[in-house]
Amino acid sequence: MSETSWTERPATAASGPTGAPSHRAIVSAALAAGALTVVWRFLTFSGFNNDHYVHVAAAQQIVLGEWPVRDFVDPAMPLMDVVHAAAWKAFGPALGVEWSVVAAGFAVGAMCTVVAAARLSGSIAVALLVALLEIAIYPRTFGYPKVLLYAAATPIIMMAARRFTTATVLALASITAVAFLFRHDHGVFIGIASATALVVASWNEGWRSGVRRSAAYVGVVGLLLLPWLAFVQVHQGLGAYIASSMSASQGEAVGNALRELPGLNLGEITSDRNALTWLFYTFHLLPVASLVVLLRREDVEAWSGETAVVAALIAMAIPVNLSFLRGQLDGRVPDAIVPAALLGSWLLGRVMRRPPARVPALIGAASIVMISAWAVIRVGDVVANLAKSDLLSGPRILSQRAADLWDRFHRRVPERDHIPSRYAGALEPFIQYVGRCTSPQDRLLVTGLFPEINVLANRGFAGGQISLRPFFHTSASDQALTVARLRRQSVPFVVSVRPLYPELKSQMPTVFEYVEQRFEPFVHLPVPETPGVDVLIERDRRASRVDVATGWPCFQ
Repeated sequence: MSETSWTERPATAASGPTGAPSHRAIVSAALAAGALTVVWRFLTFSGFNNDHYVHVAAAQQIVLGEWPVRDFVDPAMPLMDVVHAAAWKAFGPALGVEWSVVAAGFAVGAMCTVVAAARLSGSIAVALLVALLEIAIYPRTFGYPKVLLYAAATPIIMMAARRFTTATVLALASITAVAFLFRHDHGVFIGIASATALVVASWNEGWRSGVRRSAAYVGVVGLLLLPWLAFVQVHQGLGAYIASSMSASQGEAVGNALRELPGLNLGEITSDRNALTWLFYTFHLLPVASLVVLLRREDVEAWSGETAVVAALIAMAIPVNLSFLRGQLDGRVPDAIVPAALLGSWLLGRVMRRPPARVPALIGAASIVMISAWAVIRVGDVVANLAKSDLLSGPRILSQRAADLWDRFHRRVPERDHIPSRYAGALEPFIQYVGRCTSPQDRLLVTGLFPEINVLANRGFAGGQISLRPFFHTSASDQALTVARLRRQSVPFVVSVRPLYPELKSQMPTVFEYVEQRFEPFVHLPVPETPGVDVLIERDRRASRVDVATGWPCFQ
């Protein structure tokens, strides 16, 4: 592939607006954003919620010698599980290791946001502003790929939009493949954006040029993904994998669909609901507004490839918003922050570069930014996080906070207010008993999404499923595979969340016929504000001794 320039402008236009930030200023701002992210994430850390333990449980399973697809159900995010497992294998299972992966993801995402936003807006101040909003909105810990991947992809798209070379197409294909393996929809969305950039950047050369370059890009992505596709074909079959993934996606949609559009609470203007509503509609309107501005612009590009990059961000933002902004919006809105922040930075840069008759536009833009900043502060719970961090409590209390967190980071199991769920807290005696009285190769079968039980007990999950959940992997073939895996594994206990049992039994009759044949009631564990948990024990399993603390049989 020879180096080809598609949208080069005269040097005066391509060099950017007067006073464009220098490379040194951009690097300094990016490093500052990364450092701020790490400090903020450290001081405000309050433990991982139980959803985060989905990835930790999968990572633990890999460390135990099993692999996604081959040995357990892959929830369409194999690389994310492998990354966490590699960190665990290299540095141990301490909580600080898991936190470091998350913090690094958010920090690199913030740095890439600054780099991209500085180019889009022509302003370090705007770049730092949108990065601060990205940090403040505080996506959930397991959502770091939604910041990292989309932010990291944008500078690469910028390079490819300026010049199509072997290096740029390989870089673009690599970030797409990595995103796909982190979670398949990330790869699809970044792929759509990348292809859009290539087509638009080639527009002056004719549509065939854009199609040819897009085809080359897609071909390289396919080559990079070929080893993984072959692995899936050998161990499950691509058809079966796709069917199982689609079934899981449908199950996810059932529980997390957006039932109705959010509305304003006129009785309390500054409520969290209104903050979420503002950001929901702002995120959806930003790509529309950017498209209108892009189509109506009459000036030349501020820098080479600008039109293609903005078109790519629009193509990225639309599916991201439609996919991420659903279900419980308080947890979902922060996930869509990157495309919105980058499009917002471009629009702000356009307003700032307008001729002197720009006062009304500046006032309007400033108003939108201030309202959005207020909404981010509410959604990101910045006030509560600031209090939690003890940043304003003086050096002595702040150092105590840091020392306490540092001590917790060296432990494998969360304690006190960092315990991820009421179920994990109530099952603590059982979890400790499992550690004393079962073998490391034993597995636990858990119903409901409580993967933290397996992680805290330091035991893998059984049947190849992190948890048995309604609407997830309930087909006849999935059930048969689950039972086949259960027959090969040592599974002394089933942890059954009582309210879920009837629905799961009706949706997974084959699995629960096996459970009822092989297991019998062992103990009921009360859980505050719930019907509790029933623990089942494998029939005819012979005990070697009695556990002194509980009086229950030991099998080790």
